[in-house]
Amino acid sequence: MKQESAMLFTNACIENKTTLQDIRIRNGLFLEIGTKLLPEQGETVTDLEDRLVLPRSLNLMSIWIPA
Repeated sequence: MKQESAMLFTNACIENKTTLQDIRIRNGLFLEIGTKLLPEQGETVTDLEDRLVLPRSLNLMSIWIPA
């Protein structure tokens, strides 16, 4: 049986949010985004210390040069 992975990232800076957010992920799926989420039993907690969180599909290396 596959072991369930659970993570809680705290104090994340998310675009269009005015306060730092917490992100709960279980088995690779985002379950909850909010403020002051409490860790659940067995969760790994990581404080992002006001770091910016970006979507995986965002390519920061893309450069657009007009013709």
